[in-house]
Amino acid sequence: MPAARRPSLERIPFTAVLFLAKLSASAIIRADAGPAGDQQKRTMMAVLIDQNTLDLISHSEEQTRRFGAYLAPFLAGGDIICLRGELGVGKTRFVQGIAQGLQVEGPVRSPSFTLIWEYTTPAGLKLFHIDLYRLGDAVAESLAFGIEEYLYGDGICVIEWSERAEPILPADRLTVEMRFIDDYKRGILLRAGGRRSGEILSAYRAAVLGHAPAGSP
Repeated sequence: MPAARRPSLERIPFTAVLFLAKLSASAIIRADAGPAGDQQKRTMMAVLIDQNTLDLISHSEEQTRRFGAYLAPFLAGGDIICLRGELGVGKTRFVQGIAQGLQVEGPVRSPSFTLIWEYTTPAGLKLFHIDLYRLGDAVAESLAFGIEEYLYGDGICVIEWSERAEPILPADRLTVEMRFIDDYKRGILLRAGGRRSGEILSAYRAAVLGHAPAGSP
């Protein structure tokens, strides 16, 4: 399949203020996110439930892409990202952000009808974008098209509707569960299932919090 490329990410200013709360070792972050010069900054909430779970709120499609882009620098060949959530919640937007962060060029679209899109980064790393939505018996059909070659290959594997093939997925994966909050807001819950995915989530959490300016209260 021909490789597709996408322009590198344009970073959008993002400020965050961390508040420590006595909620079973949880922390709550309140942040304002929006384009430079935006007169109506939006409030974002992130809850650190535990070391393996991070809950974010996105206020727009662009912010969902940014959350995906922040994840990209910590991904390497062999990593698995599983996306879950209702139709239209923004799973593909999150994948577009990952692709942007990896400096993939060209359009990144949902592979609902093709099952898999394959992209190549400037560094030669493969990004496999898989969508299981249209499969009948997702487990059997996934095995039939050779999903294990992608799961255990040397590229980054991102799977939409991953819950449909839950029994055959490796335990050590980063699951991204997205949910509707209102017409614009989306909840994004990230869960690490093992050592490697835990390392990714830890680095990602630090990167998100790292947008807090020095000296913030």
